[in-house]
Amino acid sequence: MAEFYDPKTLAVKEISGTGFPPTSAAIRANLTPRFRENGVRRGVFLALTLCYHSMVPPAADSPSPADPFPDPVALAPLPQKDAVDQSSSQMPPPLPRHPKGSAQKTHPFLQAVANGYLICFCLEGLLEFASQFPAITQALPALEALSKWAALSVTIAFITQVLLMSSYRHLPWRELSLVLLVTFWSRFLYLPLPGLFDWENIEFLGAGLTLVTAGVTIGMIRLHRGTLGIPKRAFEDVEFSLGRTMIAFLFKLGVLFPFAVLYVGWSCNVMVNWRTHGFLHLNLQSLKAEARTYERDGKKVYLLPTMHVASPSFYSKLMEGLPSQKCVLLPEGVSDRKGLLKARWSYAGPAKSAGLSVQPDFSRKTPNTELRVCDADISEFSASTTEILNTVATHLQRWGEGDLLGALDGLSKCNFQKKDLKQLQQDVLELRNAKVLTAIRKSLPTCDHVLVPWGALHMPGIEAALLKEGFQRSAGREIEMLAWGDVLNRVRQEVEP
Repeated sequence: MAEFYDPKTLAVKEISGTGFPPTSAAIRANLTPRFRENGVRRGVFLALTLCYHSMVPPAADSPSPADPFPDPVALAPLPQKDAVDQSSSQMPPPLPRHPKGSAQKTHPFLQAVANGYLICFCLEGLLEFASQFPAITQALPALEALSKWAALSVTIAFITQVLLMSSYRHLPWRELSLVLLVTFWSRFLYLPLPGLFDWENIEFLGAGLTLVTAGVTIGMIRLHRGTLGIPKRAFEDVEFSLGRTMIAFLFKLGVLFPFAVLYVGWSCNVMVNWRTHGFLHLNLQSLKAEARTYERDGKKVYLLPTMHVASPSFYSKLMEGLPSQKCVLLPEGVSDRKGLLKARWSYAGPAKSAGLSVQPDFSRKTPNTELRVCDADISEFSASTTEILNTVATHLQRWGEGDLLGALDGLSKCNFQKKDLKQLQQDVLELRNAKVLTAIRKSLPTCDHVLVPWGALHMPGIEAALLKEGFQRSAGREIEMLAWGDVLNRVRQEVEP
């Protein structure tokens, strides 16, 4: 083993001499004097020697007397181990990243985005938490609207921050790591939860988690930076990287985007299945409905889930194979005997835009069945429900008249109170379910088959009541409501000039 002294690191290194010439003197020793006296070849020799020295660290061998090119490193005295330790402890500090007198780059935009994101996140948590208390929302009617604007601001700031992290090196993302994770969860990962738990509990949990995360993040910044926000000095070493930007773009396009599409589709399927108790099934190709039959003492009830708009063939297939003798049909349809609706309630506009058909009159598809009207009247609804129905009916009428953008703009600006939406659910679902269940009980003594072609959201409540009364599920069949490909093609035709 041969030792040599490296002046750059002030350390002693060892290399093996087996198959590895220690110095260029070993090369020159094998050359003939005639070769060394030739000027042209001597130049080639010098070039090879310099290349060798640049690639291989020389060993500390003593130069020969005939060597005209002694190794300068080999002439350096070999320090003792103690001396090396002392010198290494006295090494000068590394040069600063920004030498004195050089202009340090500041990034006020990046600082504003990071601190603005943190401020919006804290504001969203406060507004969401305050909106969970009815007394506060009644005292401040604009609180829910402000909470929605804060949530939108957080979403925009989150996307901006992620894009900047994909393009700049040394961004202080660790301070915002918890905020980024909670925002990502609240915007994407939580999606199946509304289908599995009560929405109010999710909102309360999300508001509390947001407040706790904001407090922990501000405390961490205060502890490590000495300020309540991320200071300007944290952005002095930030550098833009084109390669980092390209890699991040390819990663988002090839990995994150397909994952997001699949995850959103899976989440929607979970929510739809849970909310409808499996009466609706959603996948990447289509939306399907499951018609079910329930039997007790030879009497059968057919729950036929529908939607107000679907493919033209769905409604025909839904009524196929149903009995017609001793059969009662209970159609869905809210009446308006007192004329409380100020606009005509019609789904013709959405159906035309999506290339679908409006739900028909099922009595025409089953002419031999007895028709019994059992649905509620609008006069039985509360005043807030009637107001909501009038608002939606007005925009649906505009849609049917061809004003698609105006209708969508009006629907997007609707800001209904939570208590009014609860009352709407009670009137539209629970009240009407009670009426159809009463009609089923009255029809069973005089008939053998009861057909209930109602909306899919009504089916879980009706099914639960039938099972509680002793009915058993006996059969079921799936029917395709609509295909996403056909809907997208139709929408593309509507959008294109």
